[in-house]
Amino acid sequence: MTGAEILMVEDDPELAEVLRLGFEQVSHSVAIARDGGDAVRMAETGAFRAIVLDVLLPVLDGFQVANFRRITAPINTSPVGAGTPRQVQLLARWSF
Repeated sequence: MTGAEILMVEDDPELAEVLRLGFEQVSHSVAIARDGGDAVRMAETGAFRAIVLDVLLPVLDGFQVANFRRITAPINTSPVGAGTPRQVQLLARWSF
């Protein structure tokens, strides 16, 4: 597969970096979107195996991104994991 395997949508740069490093430690490549609008654009143009989606985002929130993803054919094959900032912090702490 060319390009990133995982699209991470996270507006907190420090948290995004911790998660990116964790995924890369277990051999996954990561692309990062900083807001919901960028996430939709990136998901339309990339073939991601999974999307890690923050719920509280600028431009479009995580629910809007997930809904757009659901109704848009090119990106509806990627599983989505969504959570609040606290849930994503726990993922970062305990997953890697």
